[in-house]
Amino acid sequence: MLYIAYGSNMHLPSMALRCPTATVVGNSQLKGYDLIFRGVATVEPAENGAVPVVVWEISEQDERRLDAYEGYPSFYRKEEHQIELNGKNVNAMVYVMNDGHPYREPSSHYLNTIREGYETAGFDMGYLDKALGNSITLAQIQDLYAREMLMEEQESQDFDADMRLTP
Repeated sequence: MLYIAYGSNMHLPSMALRCPTATVVGNSQLKGYDLIFRGVATVEPAENGAVPVVVWEISEQDERRLDAYEGYPSFYRKEEHQIELNGKNVNAMVYVMNDGHPYREPSSHYLNTIREGYETAGFDMGYLDKALGNSITLAQIQDLYAREMLMEEQESQDFDADMRLTP
């Protein structure tokens, strides 16, 4: 089975421990998606997006180990996508984070693991830096929105309390 890695599973030493029989078969792009961080990496649909990926050949045992590592099915779900690999269109499995997780900057250790994977694969670090910057901005917007909602709720409760006190 072909597996698409875009985050920490691009890191060769980590994958060697996690999935000892997995082998890299090439690099590609997951078109129509962008890399984003919700504490850890995920991909989200984006009209003109293209995420650099490492493609692995994995066994059923490797897949079970990845399922456990990725928190499948509660944290990540599996999707099948067509990618171009060595000049051919092939189907491959990718983990995509389930809905409901907030945007969050990843830990420096986790991000450095991905950076090493990008470096080894020869990917443009600018793409990773842009994805990180976008995620930080989205997290800030998300936090501002949550604060505004709390303030509006508090104001509404204060207004309701004032109305009850007014004869």
